[in-house]
Amino acid sequence: MSDFHAGASNSLITELAEDYSPRTGEISETAATFAVALNQTLANFPEGSRFDLILLGDMLDFSLARPDVSSNVLACFLDKLDFVKKADRAVYVPGNHDHALWTAERFGALAGHGTDPGTAEFWSHITPMAGSEAYLGHSTIMGAVLAQAGFGGQALTAYPNYVMGRSSKSGTEKMIAFHHGHFIEDAYRAMTNLLEALTGEPAPPLTVELLEGQNGAWIDFAWSTLGDLGAIGTDGALAQRFLETGGAAHAFQSYLARLMAQAVRTRLPIPSFDLMDKAIDYGAAGLVDYTVGAFSQLERFSYQEVLSRASIEGLKDYIGGPLRQQMIDDFGEEALPRELSFVFGHTHKPFADQIVVDAFKRPVTVYNSGGWVMDTVLRHTVEGASIVVIDDDLHTAALQLYRLTGSTVAPPEVQSADPIPDADNPMYSTLDTARAGAQAAWAKFTESVDRTLAQRQDMYLANGRTAELKLQRQGKLP
Repeated sequence: MSDFHAGASNSLITELAEDYSPRTGEISETAATFAVALNQTLANFPEGSRFDLILLGDMLDFSLARPDVSSNVLACFLDKLDFVKKADRAVYVPGNHDHALWTAERFGALAGHGTDPGTAEFWSHITPMAGSEAYLGHSTIMGAVLAQAGFGGQALTAYPNYVMGRSSKSGTEKMIAFHHGHFIEDAYRAMTNLLEALTGEPAPPLTVELLEGQNGAWIDFAWSTLGDLGAIGTDGALAQRFLETGGAAHAFQSYLARLMAQAVRTRLPIPSFDLMDKAIDYGAAGLVDYTVGAFSQLERFSYQEVLSRASIEGLKDYIGGPLRQQMIDDFGEEALPRELSFVFGHTHKPFADQIVVDAFKRPVTVYNSGGWVMDTVLRHTVEGASIVVIDDDLHTAALQLYRLTGSTVAPPEVQSADPIPDADNPMYSTLDTARAGAQAAWAKFTESVDRTLAQRQDMYLANGRTAELKLQRQGKLP
């Protein structure tokens, strides 16, 4: 499961007050009905079934919610899921909105490759892709949230990739790789791209260590700390709402660029002449467009297709480049799988499909787990949420929980992109039978999603009016 964004006002699991602020100690109607339906569905699995839990990032939202609020809402939600209390194992793969937890763990030295802080290996920016608790480390904070929900173990942490594999005497038959999904987008590789532009030299072959080492602090700053920054975070959230609701986004970016240019002129000993002033203006406008402007162009704001062309290329590049190289580094080239599946979230647009990645001989099966947020006032989008379920033999199926279709919400359905017919996929059959046995509960869930989405639409319209009025009073908008 991924992208709950617990505590954020646009999250469908967050209960909101009349002023659209999040309530603690409560969960939304959508979250409550989902818990009932999922509990019934998993109870319909064959007797003796046991479950592991993989939390695939952005479970918490530290950009649009205070850490205490986000953690409280997530714990309240997970507490309603019966299987969490009985889970044998929990693995946490941080995303961009909860990336700060990975930073905290890394500096806590829980996931270092070595034992000597005087070596570079100790300060690795990534974890191995698989292994035991001693090898992967664990997240103290996510572990505490899960403990509040009744889970008795620790949250093993893998970042940015986690894998499960199935082998035979002839080699690795299949691997399933898990990644939150942020590194498929340019916005989360901004410092790598900026460094290449500044030096004029092509970047070396990208590895996950290089990607995280160059961009981790940027991800924390832009996506994982605003909720903990008081007034600065409040204004940052206001800016984000303004960009999400459209309107005068361009005028707002122009204001930020003027403010930045003015700060450069007044705080740095730069001589003032026409050519220099123009250079400062252009540089400030370019930087704002590269950062704030890039925000409004993120994949989750591409509403009418499950992946934009740029993100498809980014997905192929990540799977065939950094992901494949980490597989080789961790397991050896001879262990590369004959069949690969890739599970990610981040985009808030669930789907199941296959893509051709040149570095692998067979098409790669791709599952996206969507997200539990409404990213815009629009309902004619392809947003939605799924859970991805995998059996011990790595057969995979996704339960698409809801999907926006305009005026209605599509009911839950089971999907699979595994390279075998659905009738021959035991995970598809098991999940679909279990879902059908809880059909009445899922119908109530679908109805609650529709009501929650309507409330979020009202919130966006109110936020847009509030943001515009505030910025006009401050002279930041015409």
